[in-house]
Amino acid sequence: MALYRAYCWRGGVIEFGPRIPNGALPIDRGTERSVRRRVEPLARRAYQPGVLLVPGIPEAETDLAALEAYERFKSLIDRKRRSPQLPLFAKGS
Repeated sequence: MALYRAYCWRGGVIEFGPRIPNGALPIDRGTERSVRRRVEPLARRAYQPGVLLVPGIPEAETDLAALEAYERFKSLIDRKRRSPQLPLFAKGS
């Protein structure tokens, strides 16, 4: 089984592929199906069809704010990876 990866760029755009290009930040890895099942529901949709974004990165005014948004998103993906059946958010939140 070849690993499939999700990664993002400084602008927040999420892409998928077999390798993470230089300058991109890793988000997730696994089979294509498992990666997409974890990443797509939590990503924000851009105005362009088919473009996914890491929530908070496009509007981040500094690199630090963008990094914090990336880390929050990556943490959600990691939680989903460890416990796929558990909800990410408490009811009523």
